[in-house]
Amino acid sequence: MRRDPFGFTRLYYTAEDHASTVRALLRSDRRLDAIAIEAHLLGRLDNSRTCFAAVRAVPPGHELVDDGTGGAASGPAAQRRAVRPYQARVGAADLASSLRAAIARIVDAAPRPLAVALSGGLDSAIVLALVRELAPAVTPLVLVPQIADYNETDAAHETARVAGAAATVIEVSAVEFGRAVPSAIAAFETPLYNLHPVSKWLLADAARTRGFASVISGDGADQVFTRDVSADYLPLASAAFAAAGLGLFTPFLDDDVVACVLALPPDPEKRALREVGATLPIPPTLVRDRKISRLAPPMSLGIPAAKLRDLATLVRHELPASPGVRWETLALLVDSFQAWP
Repeated sequence: MRRDPFGFTRLYYTAEDHASTVRALLRSDRRLDAIAIEAHLLGRLDNSRTCFAAVRAVPPGHELVDDGTGGAASGPAAQRRAVRPYQARVGAADLASSLRAAIARIVDAAPRPLAVALSGGLDSAIVLALVRELAPAVTPLVLVPQIADYNETDAAHETARVAGAAATVIEVSAVEFGRAVPSAIAAFETPLYNLHPVSKWLLADAARTRGFASVISGDGADQVFTRDVSADYLPLASAAFAAAGLGLFTPFLDDDVVACVLALPPDPEKRALREVGATLPIPPTLVRDRKISRLAPPMSLGIPAAKLRDLATLVRHELPASPGVRWETLALLVDSFQAWP
């Protein structure tokens, strides 16, 4: 069993089994993994672990094999299994042609009705323009959190206008955003350092409510062009749509597209992608300007102080004066898995 090079797919294992979710493997032993928890609280991501000692994660770009050696992992979950890296395929090709072919495969195979997740950025604009070459009636979905400095409504509308499409806007209040966090954490099966992935859960839920079966997104472009294998976002996007029962399709993670980009030097500015964008009906500013990364602004989830103190005792870690989202989402994760002692 292989996990893709950038971690969009999820793959977890124990000594006896493997699955795409932690919940499918976790039995009565719900002890927290002290190393993983410490890494989370200190801002370090260990993509070989989950927050539960009984279940390990296969890192991006690795495969899980049964060979009786224990392999790269250690502990009970590695007694009969090895986790080893594999070499991702690299092949020079024309990026525009590779993207068009990937999108054609998606449009052909994805269950209908089909939508495109549209933000205000380059990646989703390119996806929308290319999808519309094959499916002009496709619906762009724009999630608009009503949170100061945390939406790209104007840019998304401009992208849709230039592409000749009418966007469906999904407005979410700050209160609704906060209320969605526990369900999102249950789907993600991991705590967060920033609440931005909750937007993906809200988009998936809204797409399901509106009757869509599949969504195509620009997810993965940043990771592939920068070689980011941290898996701190892509598997959460995957988990959000899986929880909603929808397909999430990402042409930038198509095998042929990945092989094409890996043949290029790492490129945080995505120059090759901007060249593709310059040939498409997208706003020129997206091709010209640097990307502005947007994270969710800090917000309190209202977790009772007593529960956070209990959590600090459970993880044997000093509770800071201002616990923040790392502590609050960890408490929600423990709630979700009923892992309190």
